[in-house]
Formats: sequence, structure tokens, C-alpha cells
Amino acid sequence: MHPLTQISTLTGELAQAAAEADWDRVWALDTARYAVLEGLPASCLEGGDPGVQFVLEQALIITNAVRDQARHAQHEQAGNLRGLQRAQRGAQAYLSADR
Repeated sequence: MHPLTQISTLTGELAQAAAEADWDRVWALDTARYAVLEGLPASCLEGGDPGVQFVLEQALIITNAVRDQARHAQHEQAGNLRGLQRAQRGAQAYLSADR
């Protein structure tokens, strides 16, 4: 498979994994995509080919969108953890008062 096709495919799968909040898969796909990007010859990036530019721009757009999704999910999880900590402290206070 051509590297640009691989990047495009991995980018689409990465977006799907993020939509499903499968963050381990997002990480694995992003790592794989980065490895393909690293392997691209400099001549591929310097040529000004519109196809290359399109694939890389799409990858960047989706990367930014996934990063925003991840930040939102992280914020939600932090809120959930704070709620659990409050509940745990409340339970401990209740159990302490019962003695």
C-alpha cells in the first residue's frame, strides 16, 4: 500500500476510534501513522504535489479534531473522578460517625 494511502486510511480509522472514545486504539493508530510519516522521503513532501498536500492537510485537520475530543474526554473524566472522591469522603465520614 502506498504510504499516502496508508496515512489516509490510518487517519480515517483514528477519527473513528476517537468517535468511539477508544483512546488506546487512537494511540496505536496515531503511532502507526507517525511511523509511516517518518518514512516518507523528503522529496515527497517538497514536491508541492496537490495529492500529498491534501492527504497531509486532512491528517492535520483530523489530528486537531481528535486532540480536541481527547481534551474534552479528559475534562469529563476529571470531573467524574472529583465526584467519586467526594463520594468516598462522604462515605468515610458517615462510617466514622457511626462508630
